[in-house]
Amino acid sequence: MLICEFIVAIMGTVRPNDSEIVKGQIAFICFYIFFFASTWGPGAWVVVGESFPIPIRSRGVGLSTASNWV
Repeated sequence: MLICEFIVAIMGTVRPNDSEIVKGQIAFICFYIFFFASTWGPGAWVVVGESFPIPIRSRGVGLSTASNWV
């Protein structure tokens, strides 16, 4: 993901108004979204779901979700 961010930044800095560069940036942003959605994105939900003991898990997950959206 970090490499995709650097590539998008470098491409935009070197030739900011080239339509081919913009298409490449869009491609690397899509790669970034794919890698985020398959690694870091769901990871937080797994950690939150397993952090609380069973008797208070529903309340803990609810509060964690609310704080995440706020």
